[in-house]
Amino acid sequence: MCSARFSVQTALLLVLSSLLTGCIGDDEAIIFVEPSVNSPEASIAGSVLGSTVTGAFQLRLVLGPRASGSSTVAIGSVNITDAENKTAVVSGLSLVTSQSFPLTVAPSSDVKLDVTFDMGDKTVPMTTVDALCKAPGVRIAGTIDDSLQDAATPFASDVFAVTGCP
Repeated sequence: MCSARFSVQTALLLVLSSLLTGCIGDDEAIIFVEPSVNSPEASIAGSVLGSTVTGAFQLRLVLGPRASGSSTVAIGSVNITDAENKTAVVSGLSLVTSQSFPLTVAPSSDVKLDVTFDMGDKTVPMTTVDALCKAPGVRIAGTIDDSLQDAATPFASDVFAVTGCP
């Protein structure tokens, strides 16, 4: 009887220990830089000369501890797209970032960059304003170039509403 109890306890401990060693953290399996967008916002300001678009978002770059090494990251083109992320409504946004690109993302890193965009003196036509103000909203979408990968990595925000719509 004692040997049977010992075997069941031993088996239970082995199962539990194998389950615990199999657990990995949220970011542990990320071996390439994973971009995401937080707090996207855009606003339209109208004047006699036309409407301009400004906005901001936070770009988060995560690289897990199992990555083969640090990555050099550059930002590609960033656009405001429709809610389905199929069509660019405003293309090639001019960005100002809180850190200069290219930047290095080390393994086990979670880098957060504040990004703003402003069209300067450029204005958008009324059809663009209509597309920006169309329900259910728009997204910020773009790409990063990660030196650990051969192809660009896309990112897109959740859908959000543009402020300042007529």
